[in-house]
Amino acid sequence: MSQKRIIYVLLILYIQMTYVMNAQADSNSSDFPVNFHIDANGFVLSSLTNTSISPFYHASALFNSIITVKIGENVSIPVRTVAEVWNFSDSYASSKNLFTWAKPAIVVKIPINYSFISEFYVKAGDMGRMKHGQGLSLDYFEAQGSDFLLKLNKIFLEFKTAGWGWTGLDDIHTYSIAYDTLIAFRRFLNFSPNYLVEIYSIDFNIPFTNFLNVYAEYGKNGTTNGDGFLGGINLHIGNKKNYFNLSAEYRHYDASFLKFENINKFPYFNSLTAIDKPINNFQFYQSKFNDNVNNLTVRITSKYYITDKFFGYADVESCVYFPAYEISFGYEAVNGVDLNLGILNKFFRIYDPIINTNPEMFDIHKDLWVMLKAQFRFSK
Repeated sequence: MSQKRIIYVLLILYIQMTYVMNAQADSNSSDFPVNFHIDANGFVLSSLTNTSISPFYHASALFNSIITVKIGENVSIPVRTVAEVWNFSDSYASSKNLFTWAKPAIVVKIPINYSFISEFYVKAGDMGRMKHGQGLSLDYFEAQGSDFLLKLNKIFLEFKTAGWGWTGLDDIHTYSIAYDTLIAFRRFLNFSPNYLVEIYSIDFNIPFTNFLNVYAEYGKNGTTNGDGFLGGINLHIGNKKNYFNLSAEYRHYDASFLKFENINKFPYFNSLTAIDKPINNFQFYQSKFNDNVNNLTVRITSKYYITDKFFGYADVESCVYFPAYEISFGYEAVNGVDLNLGILNKFFRIYDPIINTNPEMFDIHKDLWVMLKAQFRFSK
C-alpha cells in the first residue's frame, strides 16, 4: 500500500478508536472490561521414509497462535504470532530455523443505529486469509491491508485493500454490495505499474436447511474478456464433537480469466501455516492460465469420538491428483486442548518467483509424513 494510504487508514482508526473507547468509558467508567482469547496450534512433522524435500529435511515444526485482546464490546486487537523450524538436521542457528514473526491488526465496530444505518466496521493490519466472494478470484490469500464495512440493515457495502507486491502500485482493491449473506455484486481490481486486472462478479450462498447450503459465483475479466465460474454444495451433519462435512465444488476458468503478467501473479506465503489449506483454491488454477480449466473437487472432513476422550479425524480432498489426506487419532486432554498423532501425504512447496514461474502450492507424494499436532483454545 502507498505511504499516503497507510497514513490515512491509521488516522481514521485512531479517530474511531478514540471515539468508541471514550464513549464506552463514559457509559461505564467504573468497569471497562478487557478480555483475552487465545487460539493456538502447532505440530512436528517428519517423513516416514528417507524422502526429504528441500529445505524441509527430516523434520519440521510450527507454532501458530492468534492472541486477541478485546476492549469492551467494539474494539479488538488480534496479534498473529508464529514460530517455524524448517530443518531439524540443520544447525540450531540456521536461518531455516529462525522463522519467527508477528502480525497485528486493529478491529473497530461503531454501532450507529440511526435510521437504516446500523453499524460501521473497520479493520486494518493483518487481514489473515482473505476471500473475495465465494473464492473464484481470491481465497486463502494472506495479505496486509484494510477492510471498511457499512451495514444498512440487511444491505452491506464493503471496500477492502491488500498489498502484495513490492510497491504501492501493486495493490488489490475489492468492492462489494451484498444483501444479507444471500447475494452480492462485486468488483475486483489488481493494480500493477503496467497492467490492470478488473473482474466483475455476482455470487450467492443459499442455506436450504440447517445442514445444507448451495453457492455459486460467476465472474468476467474486463481486461482479458475471460469467464470464470464455480458452484458447489456444503453438507454438515453433527455437532462440534462429532461431525461429518462434505463439500463438492466445480470450477471453470477460461485461459485468460486469471492471466496476469508473469511478474505480476500473486505469490503465496512461504510458511508451514499453509499445510491446512485446501489444494482447491484460486492459486492452484492461476498456475494453469495457459489452458481452459474444468475441475470437480470433493472434500470430506470428519471427527468422531470413540470414547469420551479419544477420537478419530480425517481430511480427504480429491482435486485432479491422487487424493490428498490427513488421518489421525486424537486425545482431548482437557476441554479446548486436543492432541493428535497421524499421517498425511500433502506437503508445502516453496514459492520462488524466479524459478517457479507457474507455481503450485502443494505436492502430493506416495511417501507419507507423520504429524504430532496440538490445538489449544482459551478465553478469559
